Amino acid sequence: MPAISRTFVGLSLSTLLLLSLGCQDVGITEAREREGDDPGECSDDADNDADGLFDCEDQDCSLAPDCRPNTPPNAPEIRIDPWVPTTTDNLGCVIDVPSADPEDDEITYTYRWEVDGDDGGEDPNVSSSSTAKHQVWTCFVTPSDGIDQGTTVTASVTIDNTAPTQPGVSIQPGSPTADSDLVCSVTAPSEDADGDEVTYTYAWEVNGNSVSRSGQSIPANETANNDSWKCIVTPEDDEEEGATGSDTVEVHFDVVPHVSAGRWHTCDIGFDGAYDCWGVQSGSNNSGQVTNRPAEAFGIVSMGEKHSCGMTLDGTVRCWGYDADNQGSDPFGTYSHLSSGYNHSCGVLNTQEVACWGTANNWAVAPPAGPWNQVASGDEFSCAMTENGNVTCWNGVSSPSGTFSQIDAGGGHVCGVRTNGAIECWGNDSHDQVSQAPAGNTWAYVTAGDTHSCAVDADDSTVTCWGNGANGQLNAPGGAFDQVDAGWNHTCGVRDNGQVACWGCNGADEGQCNP
Repeated sequence: MPAISRTFVGLSLSTLLLLSLGCQDVGITEAREREGDDPGECSDDADNDADGLFDCEDQDCSLAPDCRPNTPPNAPEIRIDPWVPTTTDNLGCVIDVPSADPEDDEITYTYRWEVDGDDGGEDPNVSSSSTAKHQVWTCFVTPSDGIDQGTTVTASVTIDNTAPTQPGVSIQPGSPTADSDLVCSVTAPSEDADGDEVTYTYAWEVNGNSVSRSGQSIPANETANNDSWKCIVTPEDDEEEGATGSDTVEVHFDVVPHVSAGRWHTCDIGFDGAYDCWGVQSGSNNSGQVTNRPAEAFGIVSMGEKHSCGMTLDGTVRCWGYDADNQGSDPFGTYSHLSSGYNHSCGVLNTQEVACWGTANNWAVAPPAGPWNQVASGDEFSCAMTENGNVTCWNGVSSPSGTFSQIDAGGGHVCGVRTNGAIECWGNDSHDQVSQAPAGNTWAYVTAGDTHSCAVDADDSTVTCWGNGANGQLNAPGGAFDQVDAGWNHTCGVRDNGQVACWGCNGADEGQCNP
Protein backbone atom coordinates (compact mmCIF):
# COMPACT_ATOMS: atom_id res chain seq x y z
CA MET A 1 0.00 0.00 0.00
CA PRO A 2 1.40 3.39 -0.86
CA ALA A 3 2.50 5.68 2.01
CA ILE A 4 -0.03 8.16 3.21
CA SER A 5 0.90 11.63 2.09
CA ARG A 6 1.54 14.38 4.63
CA THR A 7 -1.55 16.01 3.07
CA PHE A 8 -3.70 13.50 4.89
CA VAL A 9 -2.03 13.59 8.22
CA GLY A 10 -4.61 14.45 10.84
CA LEU A 11 -7.75 13.26 8.94
CA SER A 12 -9.97 10.98 11.04
CA LEU A 13 -11.06 7.50 9.98
CA SER A 14 -14.69 8.68 9.80
CA THR A 15 -13.76 11.30 7.26
CA LEU A 16 -11.99 8.72 5.11
CA LEU A 17 -15.06 6.50 5.30
CA LEU A 18 -17.37 9.28 4.15
CA LEU A 19 -15.08 10.15 1.26
CA SER A 20 -14.98 6.53 0.19
CA LEU A 21 -18.76 6.27 0.28
CA GLY A 22 -19.21 9.46 -1.70
CA CYS A 23 -17.02 8.41 -4.66
CA GLN A 24 -17.14 5.47 -6.92
CA ASP A 25 -13.34 5.35 -7.13
CA VAL A 26 -11.07 6.85 -4.43
CA GLY A 27 -7.39 7.79 -5.11
CA ILE A 28 -4.73 8.77 -2.48
CA THR A 29 -1.88 11.09 -3.64
CA GLU A 30 1.46 11.44 -1.70
CA ALA A 31 2.84 15.08 -1.61
CA ARG A 32 6.49 15.52 -2.60
CA GLU A 33 8.92 16.26 0.24
CA ARG A 34 10.40 19.75 0.14
CA GLU A 35 13.95 20.66 1.07
CA GLY A 36 14.08 22.31 4.50
CA ASP A 37 10.91 20.79 5.96
CA ASP A 38 12.85 19.15 8.78
CA PRO A 39 14.98 21.09 11.30
CA GLY A 40 18.64 21.26 10.35
CA GLU A 41 18.15 20.35 6.72
CA CYS A 42 19.61 23.63 5.54
CA SER A 43 22.87 23.01 7.32
CA ASP A 44 23.46 19.29 6.75
CA ASP A 45 24.97 19.52 3.24
CA ALA A 46 22.35 16.96 1.98
CA ASP A 47 19.86 16.82 -0.90
CA ASN A 48 16.95 15.82 1.28
CA ASP A 49 14.21 16.08 -1.38
CA ALA A 50 16.28 14.35 -4.05
CA ASP A 51 15.84 17.14 -6.56
CA GLY A 52 19.54 17.41 -7.33
CA LEU A 53 19.97 20.65 -5.32
CA PHE A 54 21.79 20.75 -2.03
CA ASP A 55 20.70 22.94 0.87
CA CYS A 56 21.39 26.56 -0.01
CA GLU A 57 21.27 25.74 -3.73
CA ASP A 58 17.65 24.72 -3.30
CA GLN A 59 15.03 27.43 -3.59
CA ASP A 60 13.25 26.13 -0.51
CA CYS A 61 16.36 26.84 1.62
CA SER A 62 17.69 29.97 -0.05
CA LEU A 63 16.14 32.29 2.50
CA ALA A 64 16.99 30.24 5.58
CA PRO A 65 19.33 31.98 8.10
CA ASP A 66 21.95 29.29 7.52
CA CYS A 67 22.01 30.12 3.84
CA ARG A 68 22.46 33.86 4.05
CA PRO A 69 26.01 34.87 2.89
CA ASN A 70 28.21 36.08 5.90
CA THR A 71 29.97 39.47 5.83
CA PRO A 72 33.21 39.50 7.90
CA PRO A 73 33.83 42.35 10.38
CA ASN A 74 35.62 45.44 9.15
CA ALA A 75 39.18 46.34 10.21
CA PRO A 76 39.74 47.90 13.66
CA GLU A 77 41.97 50.91 14.32
CA ILE A 78 44.88 50.10 16.66
CA ARG A 79 47.92 51.71 18.27
CA ILE A 80 50.83 50.66 20.49
CA ASP A 81 51.07 52.32 23.88
CA PRO A 82 53.36 54.12 24.51
CA TRP A 83 53.94 55.38 21.01
CA VAL A 84 57.59 56.30 21.74
CA PRO A 85 58.68 53.56 24.19
CA THR A 86 62.01 53.09 25.94
CA THR A 87 63.45 49.94 27.43
CA THR A 88 61.70 50.68 30.74
CA ASP A 89 58.20 50.70 29.18
CA ASN A 90 55.79 47.80 28.84
CA LEU A 91 54.12 47.64 25.41
CA GLY A 92 50.38 47.36 24.98
CA CYS A 93 48.55 46.73 21.70
CA VAL A 94 45.41 48.84 22.06
CA ILE A 95 42.23 48.85 19.92
CA ASP A 96 41.17 52.49 19.57
CA VAL A 97 38.20 51.88 17.22
CA PRO A 98 36.67 48.37 17.41
CA SER A 99 35.57 46.42 14.32
CA ALA A 100 31.92 46.49 13.26
CA ASP A 101 29.92 43.48 11.98
CA PRO A 102 26.96 43.93 9.57
CA GLU A 103 25.14 40.98 11.10
CA ASP A 104 25.90 42.19 14.65
CA ASP A 105 27.83 38.99 15.31
CA GLU A 106 30.07 38.96 18.40
CA ILE A 107 33.61 39.94 17.44
CA THR A 108 36.80 38.51 18.94
CA TYR A 109 40.39 39.50 18.21
CA THR A 110 43.63 37.61 17.90
CA TYR A 111 46.97 39.32 18.58
CA ARG A 112 50.41 38.54 17.30
CA TRP A 113 53.75 40.34 17.75
CA GLU A 114 56.87 40.38 15.65
CA VAL A 115 60.18 41.79 16.85
CA ASP A 116 62.59 42.60 14.04
CA GLY A 117 60.64 40.11 11.90
CA ASP A 118 60.78 37.27 14.42
CA ASP A 119 57.98 35.86 16.56
CA GLY A 120 57.25 38.05 19.58
CA GLY A 121 54.32 36.24 21.21
CA GLU A 122 50.53 36.39 21.12
CA ASP A 123 49.67 38.34 24.27
CA PRO A 124 48.31 41.90 23.79
CA ASN A 125 50.99 43.13 26.24
CA VAL A 126 54.77 42.84 26.16
CA SER A 127 56.94 43.23 29.28
CA SER A 128 59.78 45.75 29.20
CA SER A 129 62.09 42.91 30.22
CA SER A 130 61.57 41.42 26.74
CA THR A 131 62.59 44.54 24.83
CA ALA A 132 65.93 46.08 23.93
CA LYS A 133 66.72 49.47 22.47
CA HIS A 134 66.51 49.89 18.67
CA GLN A 135 64.25 46.83 18.25
CA VAL A 136 61.19 47.23 16.01
CA TRP A 137 58.04 45.72 17.52
CA THR A 138 54.97 45.18 15.30
CA CYS A 139 51.52 44.21 16.55
CA PHE A 140 49.11 42.30 14.25
CA VAL A 141 45.38 42.30 15.17
CA THR A 142 42.80 40.18 13.32
CA PRO A 143 39.03 40.46 14.00
CA SER A 144 36.66 37.48 13.68
CA ASP A 145 32.86 37.06 13.89
CA GLY A 146 33.14 33.34 14.50
CA ILE A 147 32.57 32.54 10.81
CA ASP A 148 35.04 34.65 8.92
CA GLN A 149 38.12 36.67 9.80
CA GLY A 150 38.30 40.33 8.92
CA THR A 151 41.28 42.28 7.63
CA THR A 152 44.45 42.12 9.78
CA VAL A 153 45.84 45.52 10.77
CA THR A 154 49.31 46.37 12.13
CA ALA A 155 51.12 49.03 14.17
CA SER A 156 54.86 49.33 14.80
CA VAL A 157 57.17 51.14 17.24
CA THR A 158 60.92 51.34 17.68
CA ILE A 159 62.33 50.95 21.22
CA ASP A 160 64.18 54.14 22.17
CA ASN A 161 67.25 54.57 24.40
CA THR A 162 66.74 55.03 28.16
CA ALA A 163 68.82 57.84 29.64
CA PRO A 164 70.86 57.21 32.82
CA THR A 165 69.20 57.99 36.15
CA GLN A 166 70.16 60.97 38.31
CA PRO A 167 73.35 60.38 40.32
CA GLY A 168 73.85 61.16 43.99
CA VAL A 169 76.54 63.82 44.49
CA SER A 170 78.56 64.98 47.49
CA ILE A 171 81.20 67.67 47.99
CA GLN A 172 83.76 66.95 50.69
CA PRO A 173 84.44 68.32 53.17
CA GLY A 174 80.88 69.32 53.94
CA SER A 175 82.06 72.33 55.99
CA PRO A 176 85.22 73.53 54.20
CA THR A 177 87.65 75.99 55.74
CA ALA A 178 90.54 78.06 54.41
CA ASP A 179 92.80 75.06 53.77
CA SER A 180 90.14 72.75 52.32
CA ASP A 181 90.31 71.51 48.74
CA LEU A 182 86.79 70.85 47.48
CA VAL A 183 86.33 67.38 46.00
CA CYS A 184 83.12 66.45 44.17
CA SER A 185 82.23 62.74 44.03
CA VAL A 186 79.40 60.58 42.75
CA THR A 187 78.15 58.81 45.89
CA ALA A 188 75.19 57.03 44.22
CA PRO A 189 76.06 56.03 40.62
CA SER A 190 73.52 56.46 37.85
CA GLU A 191 71.75 53.34 36.62
CA ASP A 192 71.28 52.62 32.92
CA ALA A 193 68.39 50.34 31.96
CA ASP A 194 70.07 49.47 28.65
CA GLY A 195 73.28 48.35 30.33
CA ASP A 196 75.27 51.12 28.63
CA GLU A 197 78.43 52.44 30.23
CA VAL A 198 77.77 55.72 32.02
CA THR A 199 80.28 58.58 32.09
CA TYR A 200 80.07 61.81 34.11
CA THR A 201 80.94 65.42 33.41
CA TYR A 202 81.53 67.89 36.24
CA ALA A 203 80.70 71.60 36.29
CA TRP A 204 81.07 74.14 39.11
CA GLU A 205 79.28 77.29 40.18
CA VAL A 206 80.39 79.76 42.83
CA ASN A 207 77.79 82.09 44.31
CA GLY A 208 75.44 81.20 41.44
CA ASN A 209 77.94 81.91 38.65
CA SER A 210 79.56 79.32 36.40
CA VAL A 211 83.32 78.88 36.59
CA SER A 212 85.66 77.49 33.96
CA ARG A 213 86.56 74.34 35.88
CA SER A 214 85.32 70.96 34.71
CA GLY A 215 87.21 68.57 36.98
CA GLN A 216 86.21 66.99 40.27
CA SER A 217 88.14 69.35 42.56
CA ILE A 218 88.61 73.03 43.41
CA PRO A 219 91.92 73.94 45.11
CA ALA A 220 91.67 75.69 48.47
CA ASN A 221 93.55 78.72 47.09
CA GLU A 222 90.66 79.39 44.69
CA THR A 223 88.03 79.62 47.43
CA ALA A 224 87.12 82.61 49.55
CA ASN A 225 85.40 83.07 52.88
CA ASN A 226 81.60 82.72 52.69
CA ASP A 227 81.72 81.37 49.12
CA SER A 228 78.88 79.05 48.14
CA TRP A 229 80.21 76.33 45.80
CA LYS A 230 77.95 74.03 43.79
CA CYS A 231 79.08 70.93 41.90
CA ILE A 232 76.82 69.77 39.04
CA VAL A 233 77.29 66.25 37.69
CA THR A 234 75.74 65.14 34.38
CA PRO A 235 75.52 61.41 33.54
CA GLU A 236 75.67 60.29 29.90
CA ASP A 237 75.44 56.98 28.06
CA ASP A 238 76.47 56.52 24.43
CA GLU A 239 73.38 58.37 23.16
CA GLU A 240 72.03 60.97 25.58
CA GLU A 241 72.41 62.79 28.89
CA GLY A 242 70.47 61.94 32.02
CA ALA A 243 69.17 64.15 34.84
CA THR A 244 71.92 66.06 36.67
CA GLY A 245 72.78 65.66 40.35
CA SER A 246 74.36 68.37 42.49
CA ASP A 247 75.62 69.33 45.93
CA THR A 248 76.41 72.70 47.53
CA VAL A 249 78.75 73.71 50.37
CA GLU A 250 79.65 77.00 52.01
CA VAL A 251 83.25 77.93 52.77
CA HIS A 252 83.91 79.49 56.19
CA PHE A 253 87.47 80.32 57.11
CA ASP A 254 86.99 81.28 60.75
CA VAL A 255 85.07 78.38 62.29
CA VAL A 256 83.97 74.85 61.56
CA PRO A 257 80.44 74.10 62.81
CA HIS A 258 80.66 71.44 65.48
CA VAL A 259 78.95 70.10 68.58
CA SER A 260 80.20 68.89 71.98
CA ALA A 261 78.19 66.60 74.28
CA GLY A 262 78.77 66.57 78.06
CA ARG A 263 76.85 64.67 80.69
CA TRP A 264 73.95 66.99 81.46
CA HIS A 265 74.29 69.51 78.64
CA THR A 266 75.38 70.07 75.04
CA CYS A 267 76.78 73.06 73.13
CA ASP A 268 77.33 73.73 69.44
CA ILE A 269 78.92 76.37 67.20
CA GLY A 270 77.38 77.65 63.98
CA PHE A 271 79.03 78.92 60.81
CA ASP A 272 79.32 82.47 62.19
CA GLY A 273 81.01 81.42 65.42
CA ALA A 274 77.90 82.00 67.50
CA TYR A 275 77.27 79.16 69.95
CA ASP A 276 74.30 77.77 71.81
CA CYS A 277 73.95 75.45 74.82
CA TRP A 278 71.05 73.38 76.11
CA GLY A 279 70.34 70.79 78.79
CA VAL A 280 69.73 70.77 82.56
CA GLN A 281 69.14 74.23 84.03
CA SER A 282 67.90 73.42 87.55
CA GLY A 283 68.35 70.93 90.37
CA SER A 284 71.46 69.26 91.72
CA ASN A 285 72.94 68.65 88.27
CA ASN A 286 72.80 72.33 87.34
CA SER A 287 76.04 74.20 87.90
CA GLY A 288 75.39 76.98 85.41
CA GLN A 289 77.00 75.03 82.58
CA VAL A 290 74.13 76.20 80.33
CA THR A 291 72.92 79.47 81.77
CA ASN A 292 76.19 81.08 82.88
CA ARG A 293 78.02 80.91 79.57
CA PRO A 294 80.04 83.96 78.48
CA ALA A 295 79.06 86.17 75.57
CA GLU A 296 82.20 85.66 73.42
CA ALA A 297 82.23 84.04 70.01
CA PHE A 298 84.12 80.76 70.06
CA GLY A 299 85.89 78.73 67.42
CA ILE A 300 85.90 75.58 69.60
CA VAL A 301 83.66 74.42 72.47
CA SER A 302 84.19 71.33 74.65
CA MET A 303 81.88 69.94 77.36
CA GLY A 304 82.76 68.12 80.59
CA GLU A 305 80.44 66.55 83.14
CA LYS A 306 79.10 69.81 84.58
CA HIS A 307 81.53 72.38 83.19
CA SER A 308 82.14 73.84 79.77
CA CYS A 309 85.03 75.51 77.98
CA GLY A 310 85.30 77.47 74.75
CA MET A 311 88.25 78.77 72.74
CA THR A 312 87.91 82.16 71.08
CA LEU A 313 89.20 82.90 67.60
CA ASP A 314 92.36 84.47 69.09
CA GLY A 315 93.11 81.31 71.14
CA THR A 316 91.92 82.46 74.56
CA VAL A 317 90.07 79.82 76.61
CA ARG A 318 87.04 80.65 78.75
CA CYS A 319 85.41 78.07 81.07
CA TRP A 320 82.19 78.11 83.11
CA GLY A 321 79.96 75.85 85.20
CA TYR A 322 81.06 73.53 88.03
CA ASP A 323 84.27 74.91 89.56
CA ALA A 324 85.03 72.88 92.70
CA ASP A 325 88.46 71.98 91.30
CA ASN A 326 88.91 75.07 89.12
CA GLN A 327 87.67 73.21 86.03
CA GLY A 328 85.25 76.12 85.44
CA SER A 329 88.00 78.77 85.69
CA ASP A 330 89.89 80.29 82.76
CA PRO A 331 93.42 78.95 82.16
CA PHE A 332 96.36 81.14 81.18
CA GLY A 333 97.86 81.30 77.69
CA THR A 334 96.59 81.01 74.14
CA TYR A 335 95.66 77.68 72.60
CA SER A 336 95.20 75.90 69.28
CA HIS A 337 93.24 72.85 70.52
CA LEU A 338 90.93 72.10 73.47
CA SER A 339 89.34 69.02 75.10
CA SER A 340 87.28 68.69 78.30
CA GLY A 341 87.09 65.49 80.36
CA TYR A 342 84.86 64.72 83.33
CA ASN A 343 86.28 67.23 85.79
CA HIS A 344 89.31 68.56 84.00
CA SER A 345 90.25 70.07 80.66
CA CYS A 346 93.43 70.22 78.62
CA GLY A 347 94.53 72.34 75.68
CA VAL A 348 97.42 72.55 73.25
CA LEU A 349 99.20 75.86 73.75
CA ASN A 350 100.57 77.85 70.83
CA THR A 351 103.98 76.61 72.01
CA GLN A 352 102.70 73.06 71.17
CA GLU A 353 102.89 72.06 74.82
CA VAL A 354 99.85 70.69 76.70
CA ALA A 355 98.40 72.48 79.72
CA CYS A 356 95.66 70.99 81.93
CA TRP A 357 93.46 72.38 84.73
CA GLY A 358 90.70 71.19 87.08
CA THR A 359 91.32 67.89 88.87
CA ALA A 360 94.40 67.45 86.66
CA ASN A 361 96.12 69.93 88.96
CA ASN A 362 96.14 67.16 91.60
CA TRP A 363 97.48 64.36 89.41
CA ALA A 364 100.80 62.86 90.27
CA VAL A 365 101.69 62.81 86.56
CA ALA A 366 102.23 66.00 84.56
CA PRO A 367 101.52 66.27 80.83
CA PRO A 368 104.49 64.97 78.79
CA ALA A 369 106.66 67.38 76.88
CA GLY A 370 105.61 68.21 73.29
CA PRO A 371 105.41 69.17 70.59
CA TRP A 372 101.70 68.22 70.34
CA ASN A 373 98.93 69.22 67.98
CA GLN A 374 95.88 67.38 69.47
CA VAL A 375 94.68 66.54 72.97
CA ALA A 376 91.86 64.25 74.21
CA SER A 377 90.58 64.23 77.81
CA GLY A 378 88.56 61.48 79.54
CA ASP A 379 87.75 60.46 83.11
CA GLU A 380 90.84 61.54 85.05
CA PHE A 381 93.29 60.90 82.19
CA SER A 382 94.30 62.56 78.94
CA CYS A 383 96.12 61.70 75.71
CA ALA A 384 98.01 63.89 73.24
CA MET A 385 99.01 63.33 69.61
CA THR A 386 102.02 64.66 67.73
CA GLU A 387 101.91 66.12 64.24
CA ASN A 388 103.14 62.81 62.78
CA GLY A 389 100.39 60.85 64.57
CA ASN A 390 102.11 59.30 67.59
CA VAL A 391 99.91 59.16 70.72
CA THR A 392 100.89 59.32 74.41
CA CYS A 393 98.43 58.92 77.30
CA TRP A 394 99.02 59.60 81.00
CA ASN A 395 97.45 59.14 84.45
CA GLY A 396 96.13 55.59 84.14
CA VAL A 397 95.53 54.77 80.46
CA SER A 398 98.15 53.04 78.30
CA SER A 399 99.63 54.52 75.13
CA PRO A 400 99.18 52.75 71.79
CA SER A 401 101.83 52.08 69.19
CA GLY A 402 101.58 53.20 65.58
CA THR A 403 100.25 56.43 64.14
CA PHE A 404 96.81 58.06 64.06
CA SER A 405 95.10 60.91 62.24
CA GLN A 406 92.60 61.70 65.04
CA ILE A 407 91.84 60.55 68.61
CA ASP A 408 89.12 61.06 71.25
CA ALA A 409 88.84 60.02 74.91
CA GLY A 410 85.74 58.80 76.75
CA GLY A 411 84.99 57.59 80.27
CA GLY A 412 87.79 55.06 80.62
CA HIS A 413 88.67 54.33 77.00
CA VAL A 414 90.20 56.00 73.96
CA CYS A 415 89.48 55.55 70.25
CA GLY A 416 91.47 56.77 67.27
CA VAL A 417 91.46 56.65 63.50
CA ARG A 418 94.67 55.11 62.21
CA THR A 419 96.46 56.80 59.32
CA ASN A 420 95.20 53.99 57.07
CA GLY A 421 91.57 54.77 57.99
CA ALA A 422 91.04 51.91 60.47
CA ILE A 423 89.63 52.41 63.98
CA GLU A 424 91.48 51.24 67.08
CA CYS A 425 90.21 51.59 70.66
CA TRP A 426 91.85 50.74 73.98
CA GLY A 427 91.13 51.01 77.71
CA ASN A 428 87.96 50.07 79.63
CA ASP A 429 85.83 47.55 77.69
CA SER A 430 82.99 47.08 80.21
CA HIS A 431 80.31 47.51 77.50
CA ASP A 432 82.28 46.44 74.40
CA GLN A 433 83.06 50.07 73.67
CA VAL A 434 86.58 48.93 72.76
CA SER A 435 86.25 45.41 71.36
CA GLN A 436 83.24 46.06 69.11
CA ALA A 437 84.84 48.85 67.10
CA PRO A 438 83.82 48.44 63.43
CA ALA A 439 86.26 46.89 60.99
CA GLY A 440 87.50 48.29 57.69
CA ASN A 441 89.69 51.18 56.59
CA THR A 442 86.98 53.66 55.65
CA TRP A 443 86.62 55.84 58.75
CA ALA A 444 87.15 59.60 58.87
CA TYR A 445 86.34 60.47 62.48
CA VAL A 446 85.73 58.74 65.84
CA THR A 447 84.38 59.90 69.19
CA ALA A 448 84.42 58.18 72.59
CA GLY A 449 81.60 58.65 75.13
CA ASP A 450 81.22 57.36 78.66
CA THR A 451 80.65 53.68 77.71
CA HIS A 452 79.92 53.92 73.99
CA SER A 453 81.65 55.19 70.87
CA CYS A 454 80.65 56.39 67.39
CA ALA A 455 82.45 56.90 64.09
CA VAL A 456 81.83 58.72 60.79
CA ASP A 457 82.31 56.74 57.57
CA ALA A 458 84.76 58.37 55.14
CA ASP A 459 82.80 57.27 52.07
CA ASP A 460 79.25 58.37 52.81
CA SER A 461 79.61 60.26 56.15
CA THR A 462 77.05 58.03 57.89
CA VAL A 463 77.44 57.27 61.61
CA THR A 464 78.00 53.89 63.28
CA CYS A 465 77.89 53.52 67.09
CA TRP A 466 78.78 50.63 69.42
CA GLY A 467 79.06 49.82 73.14
CA ASN A 468 76.40 50.63 75.75
CA GLY A 469 73.06 51.39 74.08
CA ALA A 470 70.81 51.30 77.15
CA ASN A 471 69.62 54.87 76.57
CA GLY A 472 69.39 54.77 72.79
CA GLN A 473 72.79 56.37 72.28
CA LEU A 474 73.65 53.82 69.58
CA ASN A 475 70.59 54.62 67.43
CA ALA A 476 72.25 57.07 65.05
CA PRO A 477 69.85 58.61 62.53
CA GLY A 478 70.45 58.10 58.83
CA GLY A 479 72.10 60.58 56.53
CA ALA A 480 75.51 62.24 56.44
CA PHE A 481 77.30 63.97 59.30
CA ASP A 482 80.44 66.10 59.23
CA GLN A 483 81.24 65.61 62.93
CA VAL A 484 79.84 63.77 65.95
CA ASP A 485 80.52 63.88 69.68
CA ALA A 486 79.59 61.22 72.23
CA GLY A 487 78.61 62.31 75.75
CA TRP A 488 77.50 60.20 78.69
CA ASN A 489 74.13 58.82 77.59
CA HIS A 490 73.67 60.68 74.34
CA THR A 491 75.44 61.55 71.09
CA CYS A 492 75.07 64.59 68.85
CA GLY A 493 76.22 65.25 65.31
CA VAL A 494 76.44 68.15 62.84
CA ARG A 495 75.23 67.75 59.28
CA ASP A 496 76.89 69.56 56.37
CA ASN A 497 74.29 72.35 56.52
CA GLY A 498 75.17 73.08 60.16
CA GLN A 499 72.04 71.43 61.59
CA VAL A 500 72.47 69.42 64.81
CA ALA A 501 70.82 66.07 65.52
CA CYS A 502 71.05 64.24 68.88
CA TRP A 503 70.05 60.75 70.00
CA GLY A 504 70.04 58.85 73.30
CA CYS A 505 68.90 60.07 76.73
CA ASN A 506 65.94 57.65 76.85
CA GLY A 507 64.53 57.79 80.37
CA ALA A 508 67.19 60.20 81.63
CA ASP A 509 66.60 63.15 79.35
CA GLU A 510 67.02 66.52 81.04
CA GLY A 511 67.15 68.42 77.78
CA GLN A 512 70.69 67.62 76.64
CA CYS A 513 69.31 65.86 73.54
CA ASN A 514 67.04 68.75 72.50
CA PRO A 515 68.89 71.40 70.50
